[in-house]
Amino acid sequence: MNPIPLVRMRYADSFAQKLQRIGAPVERLLNGINLSEEMLGERDDFITVSQLWRLTALAADYSGNFDFGFEAGLTPLEEHSQFGQNLLYAPTLQQAFEMFCQMAPMELTNAEFSIRRERERVWFCGGPVQGTPAEQLQVGLYRLAMFVQLVRWAAGPDWRPQRVRLQVASSAGMESDLIRGAILEFNCREPAIEVPARLLARELLIEPPASARVAGSPEQLSLDFRNSLRQVLRTHIRGHRFRIDQTADALDLSVRTLQRRLAEHGLVYSELVEQTRIDLARRLLQDTDLPIGDIAREVGYGESTHFSRAFRRINGNSPRDFRRANAA
Repeated sequence: MNPIPLVRMRYADSFAQKLQRIGAPVERLLNGINLSEEMLGERDDFITVSQLWRLTALAADYSGNFDFGFEAGLTPLEEHSQFGQNLLYAPTLQQAFEMFCQMAPMELTNAEFSIRRERERVWFCGGPVQGTPAEQLQVGLYRLAMFVQLVRWAAGPDWRPQRVRLQVASSAGMESDLIRGAILEFNCREPAIEVPARLLARELLIEPPASARVAGSPEQLSLDFRNSLRQVLRTHIRGHRFRIDQTADALDLSVRTLQRRLAEHGLVYSELVEQTRIDLARRLLQDTDLPIGDIAREVGYGESTHFSRAFRRINGNSPRDFRRANAA
């Protein structure tokens, strides 16, 4: 089985923040995809692409706003994360988008962003979205809004694309100012916006925030099926949502299918969960001053004694001895 497609939690948070502003029952909507508001706080953690895609459709359906993906995608890139801040240091628009494509797999593990040239114009392409039509629309709009932000860094705050490509069959209900006057093309392979080629050499007009810092090239993630599943479990353990049925739902699989695929890789679910819990506990013991009892609860153990026994069995020493040995 191929690696599980993953995406950073911060993208779910963009949709959740927009839902909060309209008074939506955010916790209930998140529960529908096995997330919680508490889990949103770990914005660098991974969730499955399937979970985010379902959230985008739920958000649009609840709000009755077919442009919801556009609105969520306008979360300022420079305030978004280190990913967004790094883009501000690109000398030109072309280099900013090339950097965007290079770094995207660290945010979305199956990212396929690209630039395609057609004579005097280029297309900023978002890669095909695998999902229902509602998910394709909302995810596509989110990506297009991010692209528009990038172009506006060089072309000014009023720039809008003249042509837009969408995977869906129609634009019913879409009224966003971002695409006002644009020629819309439907049933396309991937969402994309047209950009005049002359803009690629433009310098960026926006300055990095005073607190911004440029980071080096991102390390490539090495995610086979086992490691990508552990990334999902790590997020769900923090939210105490790691029963096998909850994990199967996050992967958009039946429990039986998940069990079969685990068996194909020689994995036992309970063992994988426990290893992930102890890995997370080790990090908390090293990087925080949380009491051991709090760490036990953080990684899903109701009793400190149960946690200590499991930790000793897997790690070979007690949580207290591990912390002492790894003190700075």
